[in-house]
Amino acid sequence: LQGTPVWPSLEAFLQGASSKPWRRCFGSVSLLGGNLTEAQDRYTRDTAGSEVAWSSGPSVQFYRMLAYYSARPGTTVYYMDPDSVPLARFWLDRLMRDMHAQRPFSVLGSTYRGSNWDSFSDEEIPVALRRHLNGNAVYNVSHPFLLEALSQHSDELWTTVKHSSFDVQLSEGLFGDRNVSLEEAERVYGYKTTPLISNLAATLTVPRDIPDTVVLAHGAVYLQEWPVPGCPPTGLGVDRAGSYPRSMLAAGAGTSLTLLISDFGDGDIDRLLASLRAAEEHLARPACAGSPLPFSRVAVLTNEAGSAARAAMSFLRRATRHFRLCRSGLPEEEEDVDSSLCDGSSGVPVEIGLRDTSVSAWWDICKANISTDWFMQVTSDFTLARNFKLPVDTD
Repeated sequence: LQGTPVWPSLEAFLQGASSKPWRRCFGSVSLLGGNLTEAQDRYTRDTAGSEVAWSSGPSVQFYRMLAYYSARPGTTVYYMDPDSVPLARFWLDRLMRDMHAQRPFSVLGSTYRGSNWDSFSDEEIPVALRRHLNGNAVYNVSHPFLLEALSQHSDELWTTVKHSSFDVQLSEGLFGDRNVSLEEAERVYGYKTTPLISNLAATLTVPRDIPDTVVLAHGAVYLQEWPVPGCPPTGLGVDRAGSYPRSMLAAGAGTSLTLLISDFGDGDIDRLLASLRAAEEHLARPACAGSPLPFSRVAVLTNEAGSAARAAMSFLRRATRHFRLCRSGLPEEEEDVDSSLCDGSSGVPVEIGLRDTSVSAWWDICKANISTDWFMQVTSDFTLARNFKLPVDTD
C-alpha cells in the first residue's frame, strides 16, 4: 500500500494508535493487505446485473481474509467495513457477550432492516437475498460451513463467472442450493442473526429508525429529523449521547414549518386529513407537550366552490387532537370559527382559503398565509404515513 493515496492516512493511524484510549481494548493492531490485482479490485453496485466482476474486490478480499485466519484454529473475526458506525457505549463488550451467548455459529450478523424493500413483494426479492446476513458480521472461521465455502473458492471465479456478492452467495448456498429452512440454517449451519447489528445499507435513516438494542449500524445514510415543537427527539438516549453521525436540529423559531395543502375539490382532502389524524395518534407519546408532527401551522387552499372547505372544516372540528381550525375561508362560516386560535397558543392552527379556479394551484405558495420560516407543500393526492418523519440534511 505504500505509495498509494491511502497510505499517509493508514501510516498516521498506525503510528498514533498506541496513544488512543481504545488501544487498551486490543492485544495488537496489524495491517493486512488483500493484495488484489487491478482487475480484481472492483466494486460497482450499479453494474451488478451486467458485469461479471462487479463485486470481485470485496469478495476476493473476504476469502483471502478467511484463508488467513482459518490457519489459526479457534479464531473469531468481526469483519467491519468503514461504513459501520458504533452507536452505543461499550458496543464491543456487548457484541462479545452476544457472541458467546449465541455459540456455536458460523456467521452472526444482520439481515437487511431498512425500508428500501417495503414496496416489493416476497416474490420480487429472492429468498436468499432477503435472508442473507450482510458481510459486516462476526465469523467463526473454523466452522465447517465457512471452511466448505473457502474450499470451493477460487480468485478466478469472481472475475470470470457471474455471481452475487460473497455475503449473498453464502446465503444462496443455504437457502438456494440446500433449500434449508431458517430454523435449520441456524441450528445446523450456525447462520444466525443478532439484534445488536443493523444492516441499513443505502437507507435514509433518522435516529428513531434504529432500535435501542442496536449498537452497530451498517451502511445507513444518516440524516437529521425535522424537530417537533414541544416534543423531544427519540432514538438519542443517554446510551447514544454523541454517537449519532449527524448533529440534530433544535426546535425553535428558525425551524417553524407550515404544511401547505393544495386541494382540488375532488374529495381527496378527507383521505389526507384522515392520514394526518392516524399519524398523530400513532406517534403520540407522553413526552410530547403538543402534536407529535413537525408542523407549526397548516394552510389549506381549495377551490372557490367551498364544498371542500366545508368538508375540511367538518373533519377538523371532530377528528383531531391538536389541530385547531381558526379560519374557514367562507364568510358565512367565519362566525363559527374562533380566529383567536390562529396564534397557536392552544394547538396547531389551521387556516382554509379559497382559490380562484382560473389560477393554477401551484401559485398557492404565493397566495397562502405562511408566517413560518419554512413550508412544505403537498397536494391532497398525498397521505401521511402512520410513522411519519421528515428527514433532512443540513450539515
